[in-house]
Amino acid sequence: MIRLGALSVTFLAALVFMSFQSELLAPPLTQKLFELSKPSYIARKGKPWAERSRLLGDLKFAPDTFKLTLKSAGTGKLYKEFSFPGALTVYVTPMITVGSYDLTVSSEGFKPIEIKSLNLKPGADCRINIAFDRED
Repeated sequence: MIRLGALSVTFLAALVFMSFQSELLAPPLTQKLFELSKPSYIARKGKPWAERSRLLGDLKFAPDTFKLTLKSAGTGKLYKEFSFPGALTVYVTPMITVGSYDLTVSSEGFKPIEIKSLNLKPGADCRINIAFDRED
């Protein structure tokens, strides 16, 4: 039999309460997962990267197929559209000319995701994590 003093019992109770409290006060899991990450940049070196960039990132709740559409931010003119098959956990596009684009991620039965004036920088990959949300 282990004897615990009143102070030890109080300390253990406080630790247990704090662990439950942090979970109770945290936002719902679905709210965290459906947030689109802000673009971050990963530096790349070499001649191919001087005028080009790529989009890449993690995927949550990915559908069977989805499209990434890039349009020129200034004119709205279609630049490129990339299709991705299968339920993936990550995605990577081929090289893209640097510039400012409007990005749309779409799939049938899912809410479209849009990022306006996405700046693709030379010498860097642009990482954007995407979580898909079904349409109601």
